[in-house]
Order: sequence, then C-alpha cells, then structure tokens
Amino acid sequence: MDGKNIFSKILASILGIIIIGTLVNLLLVIILTIFFIVAKQESISDWLWIVYSLIGLFNIIVGIYMGLKSYKTKNIWYTIFRPTKNKAVISLILSIVLVILSLVFFGGKSFVSTYTLKPISQIVAIPLTIISYFIAFYPFSALCNFIYKYKKDKLFKKSKVVVIILLIILNPIFIVYGGAMGVLYQHGIMNEPCGVKIIAFNEPSPAQDSGMQVDEIIVKINDVEINSLNHLKEYMDGYDPSMVLTIHTESNSYSIEPYLQDGRYMLGLNLTQEMCKRSFRK
Repeated sequence: MDGKNIFSKILASILGIIIIGTLVNLLLVIILTIFFIVAKQESISDWLWIVYSLIGLFNIIVGIYMGLKSYKTKNIWYTIFRPTKNKAVISLILSIVLVILSLVFFGGKSFVSTYTLKPISQIVAIPLTIISYFIAFYPFSALCNFIYKYKKDKLFKKSKVVVIILLIILNPIFIVYGGAMGVLYQHGIMNEPCGVKIIAFNEPSPAQDSGMQVDEIIVKINDVEINSLNHLKEYMDGYDPSMVLTIHTESNSYSIEPYLQDGRYMLGLNLTQEMCKRSFRK
C-alpha cells in the first residue's frame, strides 16, 4: 500500500468523522434543548457525560466506516466530499467572511474559550476560528460545488432530495449555532455551578461597605448554600428583614444589612456565575 493511498484513506476517514459528527451534534443539540425546556432543568445530570462520551465514540467509528466505504466504492458521497481546490476555496471564503462579520457586529465578545467560556486574545482566536470554520463549513461547500457542477447530471437528479436536505442542515448558520450550543452543553456536562463571583459593586452597596472585595466567591448565605445566581435571587426574594444576613465567601464572612428598592432587598452587587470542574465521583 503506497503512501498516497494511505493518506487518501486517512483523509476520507477524517471527512467521514466531520460530516457524521456535525449531523449528530446538531441532532444532539436539538434533543438537549427540548430536554431542558420540557424538564425545566438548569443543569445537566451527571450521567449525561457518559452518554456524551459514547456519542463521541459513535461519531468516530461510524465516520471512519462511512469515509472508508465511500473511498473504496467511489460512490456519490465520494464524488461530493472528495477534497478539491474549489471546495476548499469556498469553505475558506465562508470562514473568513463569517469571522469578519463576527468582529464587526460583536467585537472581541465573539471569541471565547471552549473550556472557560471567557473572552480570549483575538490574536489566538481569529486564526483558530478560521481553521475551525473551514473544517466545519467544508461539507456545505462541497454540497454547493456538487449542485453547481452536476445540476443537470443524472447523478444529482437521483440524489436531489437528500443533497438538498443535507445542504439545509449543514448550512453555516446551523453549524455555528449548533456548535455554540454544543460548547455550552459540553461546558454544562463537564462543569457545575459552585457559587457566584463578585465582579463589581453598585451604588449604594452595603456589601462593599461591609468589606467584601471584587473576585470573592459567595458560597453561602446564613446556613443556605448558594451555588447559582438563581439560588441567590430566590434567597433574597424570600429575605426576612428581621434576620441578620451573613454572607459567606470562600475566604471570609460578612454581616450585611440589605436596602429596600422597588419592593426588593438589594445587596449592591454585580455578580457572575462561577463554574467548577464537575466531580463524577459521589
């Protein structure tokens, strides 16, 4: 077996993984979205990380099988997705245009770390995003090229319905949305809420007056654990002003007297959700 043949098979396997993985990821995003709406849950159950891992393994196995089968039989999928210069150029142009639009409309907020969901340097993010989009948009580009080249051919007419359905499913808008939601769900699977972080103080701020500092993480109020922003909101909605309010952070405890504003008790805090690596061993 010569080197060119080995390389072609590897490339076919990778393309198979990308295409199958993209389709399965979009389906998974739809299922998880429905699950959260119906179940009205804010976090993902621990067991779902096992399901997520098995789905990833499924993507790899089926993708390699489909890629090698297409390469061996030279079927219609081989014709559509076989790498060519035109397909690569279309995918690259789409990737660059989308990144430019992201920068114009959203600025640096367009680029966040997959692991922390926090902004990262544009110098690192822009080329990585272009490469990611180039790979993700390749199936769409290949389908567009196939339709343009074979629109009057019997090959296209036989597979017209399937090709058009795939073109709709694999369009860049769905890919970007599905990818973003996939990252959010993966982040939710591998991480869990573990408190709320102080990022700034409002005026007036009894919390700041008590000595609390920016970057401290609130983990408990009185004897009630506070894992999320919703937990904090629920506690403050039911706050009894006759009680002494003691807020516990990871490093200190503070006695605070909230003030009443528009019927709600306020602490004068600007907060964000803190996420920690999920422990799967209970």
